[in-house]
Amino acid sequence: MRLMRAAVVALIVAGGQLVVQAAPALACSCRADVQVAEALATSDGAFVGVLTGIDDPPTAGPIISSGRPVVNHFDVERSVKGGIGDRVDVEAAASGASCGLEVAVGQRVGLLLRRSATGWTSSLCAKAEPEALLAVATRPAAGPVPPSPEPSERGFFLALGALAVAALLGLAVLRRTKLLPSTEDA
Repeated sequence: MRLMRAAVVALIVAGGQLVVQAAPALACSCRADVQVAEALATSDGAFVGVLTGIDDPPTAGPIISSGRPVVNHFDVERSVKGGIGDRVDVEAAASGASCGLEVAVGQRVGLLLRRSATGWTSSLCAKAEPEALLAVATRPAAGPVPPSPEPSERGFFLALGALAVAALLGLAVLRRTKLLPSTEDA
């Protein structure tokens, strides 16, 4: 019996070591239903350009994380938002498994950006087809939205509508109780 308890304790301790030593898992999952116009509206910057190189600093130790930051260098064909110049550096994860860009050197891409304390950042989920991004950027802006009525006006019309409904309901009740003759009785 003692041998059985010792074996159970040893298994629990060994299992605990596996949990304590486990590194965080990384995975990338992007929303599929986001339209380019919606993504552009919520981004800090955007451009269409060509990847010219990647700075991937050497890692220390035997474990290499797919989420390590790398700097992607782009020649900018067209700045769509954010006042981006002829060249831009964008930080992202090293691998698509951790939402890195997955863009080959020489590949043309549309990219939506976030501004960070150190510069521009982006991810696999912020890539756009270049032509789709350019089409959204050249679309004329929607006209001005007509102003909504002032709160006091809105309240007045709501009160007036509620009063009309109450009056109609009151008339219906009076007719049902025969306190008010209907037009058919005359």
